[in-house]
Amino acid sequence: MHRARRFATVALAASLAAASLAGCRSAPSVAAYVGQNRISEDRVSAVYNDAREKSVTPAGGQQATSAIRRQDVLDTLVGLDVMRDIAQRRGLKPTALDSGQVAQAVGLKADAEYVRLYGEFRGLLNAVGNAAKPAQPTPADLRDVYNRLTAGGGNPNGATFD
Repeated sequence: MHRARRFATVALAASLAAASLAGCRSAPSVAAYVGQNRISEDRVSAVYNDAREKSVTPAGGQQATSAIRRQDVLDTLVGLDVMRDIAQRRGLKPTALDSGQVAQAVGLKADAEYVRLYGEFRGLLNAVGNAAKPAQPTPADLRDVYNRLTAGGGNPNGATFD
């Protein structure tokens, strides 16, 4: 069961990476396209700047620095758009996650917009994962995922398929 879930997670991660790379169309104000939807640079900047402002101050009173990068924000916005579509098609609702725990996990205050977005994304990902029927991928299935990831640049360390 865990192997099937890992396989599904890898396949989902690959499709999200491909979707975020699809943002290379011509409009410079658009960070990414997901189907016909656009995620603007302004939207990414707004969420990113809010996250920077709401970083948790580390122990010792040092200046707060967010571990959240612009790419994390973009990945979350793209992933959320994709997961909302999948959940809608399957009639799923996001698994409820504690915003305090999400905030702690990402190093931000609970009222940061990124916390809400990331919490919804993870909740949808959990809902889709829980609704998935367990399946044992065949070696041919795994080989196909490996080949596609490698061809798409998703194997930068040159891991081999054994």
